[in-house]
Amino acid sequence: MSFRSVLMFFLAIACAGAASFGVYQYTKNGAALIARQPEKMDVVVLRVDVPRVGTQLTEDMLELVQRPKESVSEHAISDLDAVVGQSAVIPMFRGEPVVPAKLGQGSGLAALVPEGMVAFTFQAPSESSLMAGFAMPNDRVDILLTRIDASQQRGGKVTQRLVQNVRLLAAGVETTRPAGNRVEKVRNVTVAVLPGTDQKLAMAQEIGSLALVLRSSADDQNHPNEPIYLADLEGAEEEALVDKWDSALSHFASSAWAAAAAIEDISKKALDAEIKRLNEELAMKTQELEEAREGNRLLASQNQQRQNPTAVLTIRGNSQSYVTVKPRPKKVN
Repeated sequence: MSFRSVLMFFLAIACAGAASFGVYQYTKNGAALIARQPEKMDVVVLRVDVPRVGTQLTEDMLELVQRPKESVSEHAISDLDAVVGQSAVIPMFRGEPVVPAKLGQGSGLAALVPEGMVAFTFQAPSESSLMAGFAMPNDRVDILLTRIDASQQRGGKVTQRLVQNVRLLAAGVETTRPAGNRVEKVRNVTVAVLPGTDQKLAMAQEIGSLALVLRSSADDQNHPNEPIYLADLEGAEEEALVDKWDSALSHFASSAWAAAAAIEDISKKALDAEIKRLNEELAMKTQELEEAREGNRLLASQNQQRQNPTAVLTIRGNSQSYVTVKPRPKKVN
């Protein structure tokens, strides 16, 4: 056998071994891949969008599909018959798994009422009493009652928090949140309350007016429920008025003091300047007066000297004598 034949033989054996190893690895990995495939389960999902709350679900709206078990909620429904005939309590969309929390019994608004509760609709006296249309379905609200105070001791009217933390089922005829997040020109709302509370609301509607208070999404606490009387508002107005007058008087007084201080400062400076001027003028007049007096004294002395007789010594021979010489009076023409 030639060397070339031997070489070709060993190359053929090597290629066959490599091919066999590749087939073995592929078979092994494929089995492992099949073994790692996730477990699936049947899930009821929607075939169409259901945007309107209260829509009754029919068989043609639903379908049964397989989804990986690990990606499906534990509350997902796998029985198609258990969903047919129930109603959507929130908007749902195509391909979305159906869970019990999104379903209600009956159709229309009745499907939205939680079990053990009732729906109550009331009309407010004004649109602003209903949050001007910003209170929408599924919001949580409190209800205030304003009525005549029977005791007539604290102003004649009283407001109190009648119901707390109830769910708004509908605003007007809207049972879902509108696209603009505001319900236009709504005057009546429907809330879900416990039996008995609906009676209180019916009575309250007859004796007074009701108004909504919108809660934040995270607020589930009870709020203070102390009645507010008309006298409390009047007292607050009086206090505010007194505070306003006190503030005004205080401001006026401080302004007056500042003005008085400024005037006093200006007046003092003007007075000091006037006193200085008068003192300088007085000193000048005094000096002029002294100079005038001195001049008068000199003149008087000169006149006196002229008018007094003067003794003149005369000598005649051996005799001496004094002769008095008087000044000659001036001739008057």
